[in-house]
Amino acid sequence: MKRPTNRHTSVIHKKEDQLSTDSRLRSLIFVAVCFVLLLLGGVMLFWTTNDNASSPANEVTGEVEIQPDFQPELQRNKEVSVGTGKEANAPGREDRPAAVNAGSGKKIENNMGRGPLGETVDEDSKRQWREEPSKGTPDSLEGLFPRDINDEMPEGTWPRGGLLSLPSVKPPFEWQRLDHSKTLTRIAVGSCLSQLLPQPIWDDVLDLRPLPDLFLMIGDNVYGDIKSSDFSELIEAYRMQGRHHGFSKAGRSFPFLAMWDDHDFGCNDAGEEFPHKAAAAKFFSDFWQIDTGRAAGEGIYYSRMIGPPGQRVHIIMLDTRSFRSALTLMNSRLPYWGKYQPEFDPERTMLGDRQWSWFEDEVKRSAELRLIVSSVQVLAGGHGFERWGNLPRELDRLLKMLSVSNNVPTIVLSGDRHMGAFYRVQLSNSRALLEVTTSSLNRSYGPSKDVIGPELVSPFFHRENFALLDIDWERKSLKLSLRGLQGEIFHVINTPFSRLEGRQGILSRDAR
Repeated sequence: MKRPTNRHTSVIHKKEDQLSTDSRLRSLIFVAVCFVLLLLGGVMLFWTTNDNASSPANEVTGEVEIQPDFQPELQRNKEVSVGTGKEANAPGREDRPAAVNAGSGKKIENNMGRGPLGETVDEDSKRQWREEPSKGTPDSLEGLFPRDINDEMPEGTWPRGGLLSLPSVKPPFEWQRLDHSKTLTRIAVGSCLSQLLPQPIWDDVLDLRPLPDLFLMIGDNVYGDIKSSDFSELIEAYRMQGRHHGFSKAGRSFPFLAMWDDHDFGCNDAGEEFPHKAAAAKFFSDFWQIDTGRAAGEGIYYSRMIGPPGQRVHIIMLDTRSFRSALTLMNSRLPYWGKYQPEFDPERTMLGDRQWSWFEDEVKRSAELRLIVSSVQVLAGGHGFERWGNLPRELDRLLKMLSVSNNVPTIVLSGDRHMGAFYRVQLSNSRALLEVTTSSLNRSYGPSKDVIGPELVSPFFHRENFALLDIDWERKSLKLSLRGLQGEIFHVINTPFSRLEGRQGILSRDAR
């Protein structure tokens, strides 16, 4: 048998060395992969265990999609015949997720437990919040209250000290103070301002000459839908808003008055059944530095009389959230888009008894001009989103009250819909009632699909907009305009006070 030559032996040794090298390389790769997997596992475990410990001030890192965690109590159990044109029309908004029946289908009775601040919470709602979401119910319902909530938690035990111990959301600048004796000649109005988006519209407002004497923020002034029991979403929303350069510059340049809508109330489409309204009211008053004269949770409606005798502007801020009854989901074929239909139950309310009584007293006061702020639309029809027309008896009560009140020229201001428009109806005393809807300041959507009704007196404007009211006290006339970015003017209406007092016919308006 031949012995292998040196060349053959060298080849064999090279192959053995190569196999040994390959084996070591595979071992090193295997060890590296294992190390990386262990490292990733540790990082994921760390994030999971520390997710709830993060500071609210550090949680917002960019634009997020705002989704509700609590769907208001909605009722499907009543068929409603809709045949009269006025009741069938409906204001509201386009920024709604698909409607679900998240409530018990019953009116809230006295079987109440306690929430984190000691607020009352009905047993049916608490039971639903703890259960796994049923088919058709958004996942975001889960987690509104922690699963281990103490049903017997006495009032004021969370956080320790109750409402007084909630963190401050006061902005890092001083608001321009409102002089109640000053004659107002220019008032700007806006709504729907997301703290998560750029706000170029403040450049247009600040470029106005003269500057507004007053800016009215009439709802969805932040988007802070509450998802957690420490209210961190609403807290951070206000803190972010206060840090916006354009917003803070405006706040230092002219006075503001404000009213909330659902997203600064704390929950999409919510009303009286929302359990966190006391905390939301505390944050609202702290941020805007507005004293409504009421305890947190008792509503934030208020009024201001501004100007000397003969030039008084009476501003009435209605709270359409704290006491508003459950809305009825659309369960019949209505000739417009949306999610709600009119509900004629006389027990349903928009304002609640106390606010109605206060409102009736307010409209008896004398003034030269009255502005009524409602976060949701009042006169507008042609859609099934949130609106006064969802509760037709309440809308009828409002119109009758204004018909018999003193002849103060009155304008209704509303937001909510992410579009702008003008509306008008004739009251029974021949007075004209005009509504200006202005929305949104920086969260515009696509063109409106509303059905055009006789109350509409302008096109719809879906781009960013704000309203401007110019008052000519010498001529006793108003110029109302909807304005957009870069000085664009969408629409203008000119009217003397007399046409709003019933002494003349229909309103005049010009295109631009």
